Amino acid sequence: MPLESDPGRSRREILKTGLLVGFGAIGLTAVVPEFSGVAQASSGPAAAPESAAPDITFSTENDWWWCKLCDGLFRSNSSGANAGNCPVSGGNHLTGSKWNYSVVNGNPGVASVQPYWSWCKNCQGLFYGPNQKQSVCPYRGINHQSGDDIVRSMLYGSWQATPPAEIQGNWHWCHWCQVLFWGTNPPVNSCPSPNSLYHSVGTWNYQLFYVN
Repeated sequence: MPLESDPGRSRREILKTGLLVGFGAIGLTAVVPEFSGVAQASSGPAAAPESAAPDITFSTENDWWWCKLCDGLFRSNSSGANAGNCPVSGGNHLTGSKWNYSVVNGNPGVASVQPYWSWCKNCQGLFYGPNQKQSVCPYRGINHQSGDDIVRSMLYGSWQATPPAEIQGNWHWCHWCQVLFWGTNPPVNSCPSPNSLYHSVGTWNYQLFYVN
C-alpha cells in the first residue's frame, strides 16, 4: 500500500511538469468547489494529439481523496474528512494523505480522455457509469447509485500539467466492482464484489490532478 503520508510513493509515478493554473469557480453546476486548469498532452503514441501537443483547458472538481484502507478514491469536503463506505473497514473511508485530488468535469471530446465516470452517493466512490448494472457498492452490496448528472472524465496516456498542482498516475479501474483505485497491489477485502477479495486492474493507467 502507499505510505500514509505519500500515496504516490515513487516520484517516477508522478508526471511533475505542471497542472492547473488559475483557481476559481467555473460554469459547471456541482456540489463541491471547482477550479479550471490547463494540461498539456505529451507527444507520443498515447498522447492527444500526437503531433502538436497543445494546451487543453479542463474544468475540474476537487475534494476527492485516497482511502488508505481500500486504495479507492472517494469524495469528501475540503479538509478530507473520513466519509462514505469502505469495503475493508465496513465504516467510513479513511483519508490517507493530504493530497486533494481533482476529477475532470464534462466530456472534453479529445483523445486520451475517457468520459462517463460517476460519483456514487452511497459509498462516495468514483465508478465507471456505463457499467453501473454490473457494479457492486460496499453499501449493502447493491449497484452503485449516481448522486448527480455530472459527467466526469479520466485522463490516460501521457499528460503534463501546469503548476501549482501535479498529475499522478497508477490509478486503475476495477472490472469487478467498477471503482477507481490506486496501485497494483490492493489490500484484501478491497473489492466488495462476491467474485473477488481484491480490486482487479482493468484497462488503462489513469491519471489524476492533485494539489499537495
